[in-house]
Amino acid sequence: MENEEIEDRKVLGDALIKTIALMGIRQKDCESIIGVSARDMRDIELDGVEPDSATGELCTFLIRAYRALYSSLGGNQEQIKYWLNTPNKSFGRKAPLEHMRSAEGLIEVMQYLEGMKT
Repeated sequence: MENEEIEDRKVLGDALIKTIALMGIRQKDCESIIGVSARDMRDIELDGVEPDSATGELCTFLIRAYRALYSSLGGNQEQIKYWLNTPNKSFGRKAPLEHMRSAEGLIEVMQYLEGMKT
């Protein structure tokens, strides 16, 4: 593996770890949102995640969702966590965090949030 590929893996892994913490996502939610177990998370902390893998794509979607939400709410962490955990009619009256528990739901939340920015 080339240094650039290793760096890309680490950057994505570090961004994922930070995003999960900032969004207040619990481990059990990580498993359903991006398919990453507690053991996988330890590996990601050490080695990162391959950007071109299915997991890497889901990680990228989660990070994009957070960035759009952060932008929309001015970075207010309390409001971010409130929004993520409050039922929303746009997601069938489910909280966005609950709706993201599938790849399709994660993409829908990401697109919704990115649409709010425009």
